[in-house]
Amino acid sequence: MKNKSSIFVVVVSIIMIAAVCIAAFVKSSDKTVVNTSSESVVDEKGNNKEKNKKFKETTVTIGNVGDILLHMPINRSCYNEQTKTYDFNDIFKYVNKYYKKYDCMVADLEEPVAGKKFGYSGFPLFNGPEQIVDALQNNGVDLLLTANNHCFDQGKEGFLNTMNTLDEKGAKFIGTRQENSKPYIIMDLKGIKVGMINYTYETQPLSDTKYINGIPMDKSVSDLLNSFDYNKLDAFYSDFQAKMDNMYKDGAEVIVAYMHWGEEYNLGHTDYQQRIAQKLCDMGVDAIVGGHTHCIEPTDLITSSVSNKQTPIIYSTGNQLSNQRKETLDKFSSATPYFEDGVIYELSFSRKADGSVVLSNVSYTATWCNLFGSVYRIVPLDEKGDYKTDCASLGRLEEMSNSLKRTKGLLDEGVKKYKDEYKQIDLRKKAS
Repeated sequence: MKNKSSIFVVVVSIIMIAAVCIAAFVKSSDKTVVNTSSESVVDEKGNNKEKNKKFKETTVTIGNVGDILLHMPINRSCYNEQTKTYDFNDIFKYVNKYYKKYDCMVADLEEPVAGKKFGYSGFPLFNGPEQIVDALQNNGVDLLLTANNHCFDQGKEGFLNTMNTLDEKGAKFIGTRQENSKPYIIMDLKGIKVGMINYTYETQPLSDTKYINGIPMDKSVSDLLNSFDYNKLDAFYSDFQAKMDNMYKDGAEVIVAYMHWGEEYNLGHTDYQQRIAQKLCDMGVDAIVGGHTHCIEPTDLITSSVSNKQTPIIYSTGNQLSNQRKETLDKFSSATPYFEDGVIYELSFSRKADGSVVLSNVSYTATWCNLFGSVYRIVPLDEKGDYKTDCASLGRLEEMSNSLKRTKGLLDEGVKKYKDEYKQIDLRKKAS
């Protein structure tokens, strides 16, 4: 009897221990579903990803526009004689709701804002009123590109003053940098970390001194500008790779390269642009946005010769705001109608449930810089909005239509190439 009692106690004890273990396991299993596993893996970019973690799916879109170029007629049109101040906000009256819808809106500030002491000036040596920065911020621009061929137009002091002005106004910028600042930016957009970097070309080939727009840069500040020499591309690629590696170390999951390059007034890309773009694609850059030429250049989808990865590119976003117009520049170039055309080039990236980030859309909204009398306004050409009534009353609907046709002629083929390729990828996934 005693032996049976002992056996009974042992059996009950085993059952109780088993019950406790099962309860603990169930609780642990419930916790694993909603929390992160402690086991981690490293992706191809060197980022740590926690295995089996379910990520919140999300999508972010970056809007990109071309040159903000303040020729003197624009400055004069935005000057109030009574208050003795500049106000550029009205220029963005129709387009600001587009700028504001993006998770990040990027614009090329192609001129110094060095201060009144230098005198405000247009071509060939620019210096714009600093109120243009206020207007860009007020109307939705989040990030300014400052590496361009006019950034040193006002010399060393103007170069430094521009960055100080942007810092004082709380404006984010890349391409130029303050001492001890990083030569790129990592934007956290809904948890997706996007590395962005901006370069411009140098104008004195094979020189030990850096020249921008024909102006020698003081060596004490030349390293504060991201630039490259078309004749020393291997040095550029090494520099870019080092910066890209650092962006990954800082957590970047996506890399977007902004390139100020090409030949002005050219509707097609140069061999140099194509070669550089291919190399950046081979290095793993996720998207390339070009500028400088004052007219839109085509879009494309480049395939890496290393990994077969595909990188979307727009070779140039053209002008967004300028006084380069058909009526004033016809004698200089057959491309002058295109100087009035602009684009908001859109890149979307999505976080998938497994934590990976993928390019999920490429699109654009065409814009046109309208001038009536002395009033400049950037007009979105997407068949929506009250701007059509205003432009119709000004007799400008035909010009709007022609601008849209020009832009579609340059961009639609490349955008379709992206859409068709990714549609095929989706279909293959469904078939498998």
